[in-house]
Amino acid sequence: MALFLTVISALSFRKTKRKKVLLTSLSFGILLIVEFLYLLQSSNILGDYHIPFIDVEIPHILLLFMLALFAVGVIKVERK
Repeated sequence: MALFLTVISALSFRKTKRKKVLLTSLSFGILLIVEFLYLLQSSNILGDYHIPFIDVEIPHILLLFMLALFAVGVIKVERK
């Protein structure tokens, strides 16, 4: 699902060249990375990904960043 959303939004950005679409495309790309990390983690190929100092998993940080990019892309008002 994340791959489909990333490709469609990237194609849309190529056509429109709008900053909102770029931010949305980047957020879907980060979602694709997070889903890939979860796949590797659930298949026991790689272990847990966490930041020891704050004791948070890296996919959770990436999801927060993805959510922020998506919110900025959706809420952003473009002025002409």
